[in-house]
Amino acid sequence: MKTEEQQIIENLNLKPHPEGGFFRETYRTPIFVAGKNLPESFGGRRNLSTSILFFLPAGNFSAFHRLRQDEVWYFHHGKGPVLHCIYPDNTYKKITLGPGIEHNQYPQFEIPANTLFAAQTIQNYALVGCLATPGFDFADLDMPPAAQLIKEFPDHQQIIKTLTRT
Repeated sequence: MKTEEQQIIENLNLKPHPEGGFFRETYRTPIFVAGKNLPESFGGRRNLSTSILFFLPAGNFSAFHRLRQDEVWYFHHGKGPVLHCIYPDNTYKKITLGPGIEHNQYPQFEIPANTLFAAQTIQNYALVGCLATPGFDFADLDMPPAAQLIKEFPDHQQIIKTLTRT
């Protein structure tokens, strides 16, 4: 008999994600933004936006990483994940996605471009949606090792050690 987590992964046709968890791209707009209209770091054109379903099994985490684009996370199902954000100015913010607005949960949360962030599930799995603008390309994913991140953000070394894989 399959677990509920296995059923979700199979029913939604999710595949392993390099940062942890499982995903499936659900939307990629056919409209493009020309490279000349994006910061040089993009190195070329991008779709206007992309969207994925992202699933974190119980007790799992999405390792610290950053994207060149803004990303909006939307809670869908399960127990909301905890997001850990370290902004370029060294500010740290921890929030929980979920339906419990009265319990300081957020149904959606915006993560600005170049923000270092990770997600973890504590008690249960979490299914979320992620919208990236401009659209995501794996060339835009930066997942530095813990040692590099600790040099960059020494004030946050404990959480960095906890939520990195290298």
